[in-house]
Amino acid sequence: MAQTVARVDLSILIENIDLVRNRVPRGMKVLFAVKSDAYGHGIEEISRSAEAAGIDYLGVDTVDEGVKIRSAGIKLPILLLAPILPCEIDRALQSDLTPSIGDIDSARLIANRARGMGRRASVQVNVDTGMGRFGA
Repeated sequence: MAQTVARVDLSILIENIDLVRNRVPRGMKVLFAVKSDAYGHGIEEISRSAEAAGIDYLGVDTVDEGVKIRSAGIKLPILLLAPILPCEIDRALQSDLTPSIGDIDSARLIANRARGMGRRASVQVNVDTGMGRFGA
């Protein structure tokens, strides 16, 4: 039985990022989602290419994914697209990841942990627009 293979041409990926950047208003930030191992294509290599192409942010689902990207030397801001557990907050802050929050208790907990570490935390406030998923 034949095995399915996906090949990613990183030069085409960079061209596609350029196409997106040229279509959004000047000054608008662009987030590139690399969750789930960049959809199975290799989170480190895809993230490096996105960084080289001038992407503004990377988006991941888990703290582990964000830490993996940081460990690969990626300097871009990394947004955690899904809520994190209280036990993951310190690791997220130490790796300079931006948690998503959807309630005041999470905001307080992250602020208190950051204060205890002597640092400030950036967060993304998620607003529930009616889908009932996650957000304030």
